[in-house]
Amino acid sequence: VGEDSYKLVVKGDSNADGKADIMDILQINRHRLNKIRLTDCYLKAADVNGDNKADIMDILRINRYRLGKISEL
Repeated sequence: VGEDSYKLVVKGDSNADGKADIMDILQINRHRLNKIRLTDCYLKAADVNGDNKADIMDILRINRYRLGKISEL
């Protein structure tokens, strides 16, 4: 809008490809194991349960979503 820019955060989409899938699970796991560092909107997208961290609980929730066990993140 005008000269302002905005970032859209999609819950579970830690790699910004527009969907929450196995690649996001792998990305969050790499973050959890200190192989990479998720920051800013990527960390916000990874934190699907809203506890301000990207951890195993987020991985499990994204996997449940991916498998159709839950309908939203």
